[in-house]
Amino acid sequence: MRKLFHATFCLLLLSTMACKKKIVKPVPVIDSFQPLSVTENDPVKITGTGFTGTTEVSFGGVPAKSFRIFSDSVIMAVVNTGASGSVVVTNEGGTASKAGFDYYVAEWYTLTGVSTRKVMGGWPYYDSSPPIYTSSFNDTCRLMILKSNPYDSSRNGYSAPDYLYYATDPAYSRLVGIGFDTDFAVINSMKYSFLTFNGGPRVAYALFNGQQFSIPRHRPLFYSNYDIKGSGSLINGKLQLYFKSEYRGTIKEANMVSE
Repeated sequence: MRKLFHATFCLLLLSTMACKKKIVKPVPVIDSFQPLSVTENDPVKITGTGFTGTTEVSFGGVPAKSFRIFSDSVIMAVVNTGASGSVVVTNEGGTASKAGFDYYVAEWYTLTGVSTRKVMGGWPYYDSSPPIYTSSFNDTCRLMILKSNPYDSSRNGYSAPDYLYYATDPAYSRLVGIGFDTDFAVINSMKYSFLTFNGGPRVAYALFNGQQFSIPRHRPLFYSNYDIKGSGSLINGKLQLYFKSEYRGTIKEANMVSE
């Protein structure tokens, strides 16, 4: 009876050990990643299989600044300073790699020019309406151009319906540097603030056609009544910008060029 017990115990032990040896961690597989072209601090959505237990994500050979495993098939990762190349996901099962990752360096442009403020005396107003007050002044602003990234909520700054459309359309680029002008035109003891490009946290959206771009009329500040539209060009690293911002009968127009 004792020999039978020992034999049974040994068989169970060997069976358990054999089962443990058969447990193999799945090798990750990357099906796709979006967007394809990003810069520092941009988030990237990676889809595939076998992502559970991921220990490292890299872009062009540079480890991601951070990443989060949403499921076995989805990882959201934030790009660090990097290089073009492949997206790589690693876990205990192995390594997955997918080529086609493009890293670009975004630049800040410092622009100078002349801005004009107009108070139209009422709202709504019409382009043919004569202003009751006009002033012109030298102006300076800072602007950064980023490619489209629908997952970059911190730098998309959108509010429905305008930004919900532009932020998810890969044809549009982001013009980062939207805020309020700190200088006010004072009319009859009332202050009129104006929208401006000044290096702020918000963005406007531009549609490039070669070296030229247009800024469709939209509302770039969260929960605001400020509208903006404009146009410009980027030729040989020199940025030219015209924009017109409006708020209930007040207008700012600016013609700016980078240094």
